[in-house]
Amino acid sequence: MKIPAATEETFGMSTLTKPIGICLLQNKNVVVASTFEDKVKIFSNSGNFIRQVVPGASFNRPSDMVTLRSGDFVVRDDVSIQFFNSEGKYIRSLDSGHINKCYGLTENDMGHLVTINENKGTVWRRGKNVSREGGTAEGETDLLFFNVESGQLVKRIELADIIQDKQKSKCRLLTSWQGKLLITDLGLDCVYTLDLVTRKVAVCGKSGTGPGCFSNPAGVVVDSLGNWLVADSMNHRLCVYTGQGEWMGEVRLRPGARRPSGLAIDKESGDVYILNLQGQWALVRYSLNRRV
Repeated sequence: MKIPAATEETFGMSTLTKPIGICLLQNKNVVVASTFEDKVKIFSNSGNFIRQVVPGASFNRPSDMVTLRSGDFVVRDDVSIQFFNSEGKYIRSLDSGHINKCYGLTENDMGHLVTINENKGTVWRRGKNVSREGGTAEGETDLLFFNVESGQLVKRIELADIIQDKQKSKCRLLTSWQGKLLITDLGLDCVYTLDLVTRKVAVCGKSGTGPGCFSNPAGVVVDSLGNWLVADSMNHRLCVYTGQGEWMGEVRLRPGARRPSGLAIDKESGDVYILNLQGQWALVRYSLNRRV
């Protein structure tokens, strides 16, 4: 399965423009955020365009998304978080009163919707009335946990003691795995593993091009063996780490990745879906039977 990137000559519903977000539905259809044309599209598992998702409020740079256990999916953009059913029909929007600007979406083991919230000051609020009481402090980054059914904020975890350089940090994507959250920081070129019970944190990676290094790490997923797959964007590769964060190698991809962004994985087949910000193919599905 390959979906082409839009060009000046070739563009339309069957192409993607600098996509960042992707999720795999329970029926194996694929939802993709064509981020730089402000659209979200649904494709069949063979790559055929099915429909464009119609939001409750117009998308503004849609990126990360997640399929919930219910079968519905959720999309974040620069102004909202919106819920849709498996057919792409709008259900509702999350109350954004606690959100300054969010990045990344995942559903944790408790069934909570988790996102990363950054407070860069009023300039980022885009006219929204964001709650100051109990909210993210200015200049800080928090994890926000919402009840999926009610939309109520149920928990907030500060990342102040985790992030070493707040000016450079850019926590953008995350995934939930075995009571932990894996969070990629493309500003500091690392992956944080946060245990939600003990609140202990491990840091994996450093800036560079060699083994164990990242340059703008983006999407992260976990395979059926517990290994992490990380889109190492500026190094144009897909890296594999053990569940303890130890380097295993990089996957030999044909065609090769070009500025990989979002990832999705089919836990049943092991197939991995990679979005590319550059190159001919905006989305490629790979069988990882041919491993590292």
